[in-house]
Amino acid sequence: MTDNPMPDRFLIVGDDGQPSAVVDMKRLQDDALQFMFELAASAGDDPKTDEIWERWLTSRSVDEFNYLIAAVLPMMLSNVLAPALDVAKETTGHDFRAKLGELATEAGGPR
Repeated sequence: MTDNPMPDRFLIVGDDGQPSAVVDMKRLQDDALQFMFELAASAGDDPKTDEIWERWLTSRSVDEFNYLIAAVLPMMLSNVLAPALDVAKETTGHDFRAKLGELATEAGGPR
């Protein structure tokens, strides 16, 4: 048995069962980490965020970009948003997580 249960590469197949892409997991994770930090650093500067988004979007196929975003989102939550919310609560005493939960409830969830 191996220490790493995840393969290094994934073969993506289309609805017809034919291979359509290969995903290199190390590259995907490395790119997602870089993209996450660039986006986080640009927070509040919408033109800069748009420029970063456009650069990454145009450097990948649509399918690759979708996998990249799927990797970025949980990284952003764990590595940026969670620590920021912890610091905000410690320094202000306000529980912004609770407020975000209320807003999520008001938004109605998946449709």
